[in-house]
Amino acid sequence: MAPNSKAGPSRPNATREAAAYAPKYKTKVIQSTSELLRHQKGKAKETIGAAFDVAQNVKNLPGVIRVEAFVEARAMEILAFQNAIKSAATFGNSRVFQSLPRHLRRRAASHNPKRVPKRLRKRAAAEIDPGDNIAKLHRKRAKLRAKGDLKGRSRTEQLLARQRNKTWLPTHIWHAKRFHMVNIWGHRLPLTPTLKSFRPAYRATRRRCAVSDTSYYGILELDSDAGLERVTAGRYAGDRFEHRKADVLLYHLDTYPLGLIGPAEIIRGDKLWIRIHPSIFDEAFAAIRAAVGVVRDLRGELDSFELVGPMSEEVLSRVLRPVKGETFRTAYTVSTFMIQGYKVRDNLAKPLFRKSDLDRRRQHLRNPGTSLRPLAQDARLPIMLIQRTVGDMHGYTLLLPRGWSQYLLTAFAYARCLISGLAERRVQHREAGVACFPEHFGAVCKAGTEWEDRKAGEETDRWERKPPGKRPEYGLLGTPAAFKPDWSFMIDEEATVNGSSATPWLVQTPILELLPHFRVNAEQTISEIINAFRSQRNMPPITQDLYPSALIQVRINLLGRGSPKDMAYIYGLSAEEREEWLSAEDTQTIGEVKPDLNTLVGYVTTGNFSLSRGTGHALGSVSLKGYLGLLRLAEVGSEMGKGRALVKLVVPGRWAIQTGDYSANGGKLPYITHLGHFVRPRHLSSLPSWTEVDEDKSEAGLWTAYIEQSLTDLVNHTLYSLPPNYTLLAPAQSGPLGPLERHYIPQRIRAIHKTRLEHAGLWGLGGSTDAEEPKEGKEAAVVPGGTEIPRGWAGWGAGREVERRRRAWEGEQLAKRARGVLDVLSRRVGEGYFGGERCVCTSPRRPRMKASWWNGSMLRTGPTDAHIEEPQDSSLQDGRRLCVA
Repeated sequence: MAPNSKAGPSRPNATREAAAYAPKYKTKVIQSTSELLRHQKGKAKETIGAAFDVAQNVKNLPGVIRVEAFVEARAMEILAFQNAIKSAATFGNSRVFQSLPRHLRRRAASHNPKRVPKRLRKRAAAEIDPGDNIAKLHRKRAKLRAKGDLKGRSRTEQLLARQRNKTWLPTHIWHAKRFHMVNIWGHRLPLTPTLKSFRPAYRATRRRCAVSDTSYYGILELDSDAGLERVTAGRYAGDRFEHRKADVLLYHLDTYPLGLIGPAEIIRGDKLWIRIHPSIFDEAFAAIRAAVGVVRDLRGELDSFELVGPMSEEVLSRVLRPVKGETFRTAYTVSTFMIQGYKVRDNLAKPLFRKSDLDRRRQHLRNPGTSLRPLAQDARLPIMLIQRTVGDMHGYTLLLPRGWSQYLLTAFAYARCLISGLAERRVQHREAGVACFPEHFGAVCKAGTEWEDRKAGEETDRWERKPPGKRPEYGLLGTPAAFKPDWSFMIDEEATVNGSSATPWLVQTPILELLPHFRVNAEQTISEIINAFRSQRNMPPITQDLYPSALIQVRINLLGRGSPKDMAYIYGLSAEEREEWLSAEDTQTIGEVKPDLNTLVGYVTTGNFSLSRGTGHALGSVSLKGYLGLLRLAEVGSEMGKGRALVKLVVPGRWAIQTGDYSANGGKLPYITHLGHFVRPRHLSSLPSWTEVDEDKSEAGLWTAYIEQSLTDLVNHTLYSLPPNYTLLAPAQSGPLGPLERHYIPQRIRAIHKTRLEHAGLWGLGGSTDAEEPKEGKEAAVVPGGTEIPRGWAGWGAGREVERRRRAWEGEQLAKRARGVLDVLSRRVGEGYFGGERCVCTSPRRPRMKASWWNGSMLRTGPTDAHIEEPQDSSLQDGRRLCVA
């Protein structure tokens, strides 16, 4: 058989053909497996040797891996990996200034890298858009402002013009950027920080240090204290206090104990300084000048700070550096109210040396890089420290020359001190149980009365801004004094003292120390003590009785739950009620007891939950007569509460009337709430103004209010929102009007109702919209060619079917609202009263249509017989009448 001509070439032929296409340079073609093995013999040795080495190393590995040692050996790698993850997330999702804590963030940091700390400025500059010229523009404007305005006034003159009716603190710029500011006592003072500060201020006072700028206090300088006893009362004892501070009360000349001005601090040194609150400065200046003669006003010459907290001493040592030879004395080695004078290094003053002189001094340092030692010729700053150790108010008062407070305040802020305002200072005094002036001196001095009037005005404005349904009605609840204490319940207004009407006066030391002796024959005892005090100061005796109008300041701690609020009433307890409360295992089962205004003994000036005590705490003022009565009851009572004066607090204005959703609560009438909780009717008899009322009249009044509240919007919707009805109502409204008023008064009335109905979601509900009103009369449309087709045709009236469905859906929604209102009334007047269909006459030119209350709108159900009722109301014109079912 001949070989197949289509078969492939034999192996030798294939090899020759492959060699023909091979490169021309010398190469060796491997033709067998043995040749391949011989060719890879050296590489195989290397591979096998490497594998053998790996196997030997595996055998040498320990059987157990120590995880701690393994992680420690690679701690740097793990840390670098974690930092890389954090930095990648930070760079990708936020700006650098957003990584700062809230108290370090600045609004301008988004376009000005200098508003962030130095360590982050490079990153901040890299993140800013190169085309952002806001910072440059602001710098240019600042230069223009510095040159002056169009009137030729410089920037300094402009700022001084803004202080015509008030005075700025030296730290005003720093505070104005971070605090809510308030105009009070002739100054522009910081009220509270813009950040959250209630708990941070408490923590700073208890754990670290809180600083407040008190440079608004005024200081009077006296050469001697001769005659000063005629206007002071308290613990001031003249030379015996040496270089210490004394807290006293200032009075008008020879008027003790009635003409109180306010508290003051006497600082005795080479000169006599009197530190006074700005609200009483003018009044105190006149009284002291009348008693002493020569008085110098040091306002504007000294700045002051108050530091409160356990770390106050450490903060002072970090911020202030005494000169050589002086060191700060610790609080344990200094007595209370001791005055200390120091000289600290003035690093900010104008340098007295050239740079070459300082470099020459640095060359002689043993350790290069250390700070220079202060010399005698260096600049110094005199300061005065007054230690204050009064319970939780431990700290210092710092006095220094004017102009240094801004630099020190910045240093205090960098020393991790909390800078506080007026609100934080008041909370500090309340937590420490110390009276704060003038908040706790109401009705006993002029400044306290002005403070109460100011606070009462603010509370009244806040109360009047609330709608009647969202505020307590103090008149109906029988609250005699809702915003300002009224002492007429405890003080006999007919009593006279030296020919003038009796006014409250404050009992202070040394009389308070003798309170235990007042329980027997208190009237005579207190008169003897006051006259003895007056005779020591060469004052004539007072012959009238001051006992009924005496007030004392008290601290109130709650024995159980609750938190007292400002303006809470303090009622005394009878012997029976006191024993009932002490013997009760659960005070919640006692219930409300109707308070008697005859047992009112005082008011709470400030109160809240005390974070340091873990319970409610308040400061208040009570009458001395009522307080002694409580002490007498405490002596004869049970052993459990012996020696403790127990009172009852009633918070006014916490009652309210809740109207709620009538359809949701089953048609319930308005109910009473106290502190947001429902109050059962059996407890309402404990209200001070509770009187038995006529149930029928009160129920009728409640139903009238319900109808006016619930049906007004539905009726206005029927009259003004539905176009067919409004076309009948508008002529009646414009009938008594003149020709000119007819064009705009009805439209204005409808616009007013439209705003209200749009807010209630009723405008246009169940009827035609304003866009569909022109189409009401066009039930058909004519196409070119004269063919008449319905509006529902897709080419011309595609929206007719949509409009019909919209009306049907809105009618159902309106029916739901109407049912919710009428169901409550139906249960009252009987079922079926509001049901059924009623006829509505619209116009002589239109057939009668049926309207259903349940549909909520005039839904056309088809024409009826052509009987038309004649109009009965002469105010409607053109023979039209509107009938509403």
